[in-house]
Amino acid sequence: MRGVPVLVGVNDLNRPAFEAFADGLANELPDHVSPVRGWLLALPRKVAA
Repeated sequence: MRGVPVLVGVNDLNRPAFEAFADGLANELPDHVSPVRGWLLALPRKVAA
């Protein structure tokens, strides 16, 4: 399945490995509710057929 947004938390110890894994596709968000809510609300909506 592609195109599914995923929200994960990564600590500083694992950040380099995660960034290598994500290969530039990751977006960093501040650890506050408002930016995360904004990210979620900005996602494209798909309507079931």
